[in-house]
Amino acid sequence: GGYGIYLGRFERLNSWDIVRNPLPTLRIAFANLVNLKAVLVSLCFALFIFLTYLAVAALYQTARDQQA
Repeated sequence: GGYGIYLGRFERLNSWDIVRNPLPTLRIAFANLVNLKAVLVSLCFALFIFLTYLAVAALYQTARDQQA
């Protein structure tokens, strides 16, 4: 998920690009796999998504425990 966010935010790609222009889109996606900025930003976004998931899961569990 984090790498997809990077490609959309910084490389200005969207989901239709893989259908409309598959080869240039794949070139951009694979070329950025060795880009340190791309890796770091992707990891940060992935960590943010994971922490958000944990927070929502904890809130859900707390609400569920209070109902029981």
